[in-house]
Amino acid sequence: MNQIKSKNEKRKKIQKLRIGLSFELEDTKTGEVIRYTVVKKEDGDIFDDKITADSPIALKVAQAHKNDLIHIETKYSKVEYKLLKII
Repeated sequence: MNQIKSKNEKRKKIQKLRIGLSFELEDTKTGEVIRYTVVKKEDGDIFDDKITADSPIALKVAQAHKNDLIHIETKYSKVEYKLLKII
């Protein structure tokens, strides 16, 4: 039952960030502003600021509201972003 609920919650979060939507994040350490666009799975390219709705960054944004802090952890670094807007 919990696994089904978890999958349904993930689907709802992914639906919030539909293909074509963009969002802006500000790196709280450097002040750099990054705009990501949500694209189809086959078009995802993090180096071109194009991410899929099920990527870790998009999933965090889907749970957040404007001005919320978002923590992203990779095996190389930890970054804190502020969600500026979803466009």
